[in-house]
Amino acid sequence: MKDATLVIALGDLTRGDDAVGPLAAAELVRRGVEPDVLLLDTREIGTRMLPVLAEARHVLVVGAVRLGAAPGTLHRLKWCAAQDDLGPGLPAFRSRGIEVLLMLHVWLDTVPELTVLGVEALRPASLVTLSAPVARALPELVERSVIELQRWGHRVGEVPAVAAGGLAS
Repeated sequence: MKDATLVIALGDLTRGDDAVGPLAAAELVRRGVEPDVLLLDTREIGTRMLPVLAEARHVLVVGAVRLGAAPGTLHRLKWCAAQDDLGPGLPAFRSRGIEVLLMLHVWLDTVPELTVLGVEALRPASLVTLSAPVARALPELVERSVIELQRWGHRVGEVPAVAAGGLAS
């Protein structure tokens, strides 16, 4: 898996706007992505994911964020810390489940190129459906995800869905 691309669908399908990450990843699978793009569906990014993160060259995280913007706003965050920086590489874009990402440079010798594409959440996670602003932002989140994957040299939409990398939990 060395030098693979990892797409992390961060969220929970049963928790309102938090479902936007898994929904975006499911759409990527439906469109067809290359087999060397690994898609992971998870509620949190914990230390158990470090071996996978250590092997990845590129990591794309898609999901709901809370950064104080208007609901439905799409954010693009890039890893911004130097390898020897002691501070976090990303802002705390979620209240929990991302602690490993915030300090990735402490855990790994080589930090993968890391991009977070997040939609500003509105609806509390206790509700089941996406809020209207987040639902409207979902197609753009998918399109921006495709652009990131293409920027990293991957084809999307040109690979039969059956042969595409599956969505793992």
